Amino acid sequence: MTMRVVRRVSVIGACMMFFIGIVTVLNLHAQDTARGQSAKTNVDAALFAPIASVLVHPRCVNCHPMTDYPRQGNDRHRHLFLVARGTDDRGAAGARCTLCHQSQTQRDSGVPGAADWRMAPLAMAWESEPGVVMTAGALCRRVLDKSRNGGRDLHALEEHLQNDHFIQWAWNPGVNSRGQARETPPLSHEQFMQAVRRWTAAGAPCPD
Repeated sequence: MTMRVVRRVSVIGACMMFFIGIVTVLNLHAQDTARGQSAKTNVDAALFAPIASVLVHPRCVNCHPMTDYPRQGNDRHRHLFLVARGTDDRGAAGARCTLCHQSQTQRDSGVPGAADWRMAPLAMAWESEPGVVMTAGALCRRVLDKSRNGGRDLHALEEHLQNDHFIQWAWNPGVNSRGQARETPPLSHEQFMQAVRRWTAAGAPCPD
């Protein structure tokens, strides 16, 4: 083998080693990036998960459907008596929500109550299809969407979740028509707000 051939083989070998090294570095970088993205996704999901567990509870989501009627009960069945949303989310003419729902839950009948009882606007629906709640990621993005959350930024959203009387009702829903205490969300309101503050302090990230 001539020196020229040997030199050419050496150059080719060096190029191949360089190429292999570049590919190895790129692969390692891609793996590190994927691990980083996976870790971030896990953190985002962990921050919003306790919030989602409350929002999808029947005490909350029953009044946030995408339909023209509310739902009721833990099984989220359609509201009795063919109750309709109406044009202003307060019931149809002649069958307004406040016809039955007074300013507080009725002890004898079990009818829920709070001031100005009504459904959440369609813009604030938390269902992906009738009767099916959104995924945590979709729900997170819906809650943050200022065109759908009443124009609230993070501070206003936090204040709303802390003080809104409908939200507070979820933790004090009284009894049903059988005299049984209604189930409350899986966290206390204090625990819920602690989770909200952790989430907003982190920039309100949403899981995928």
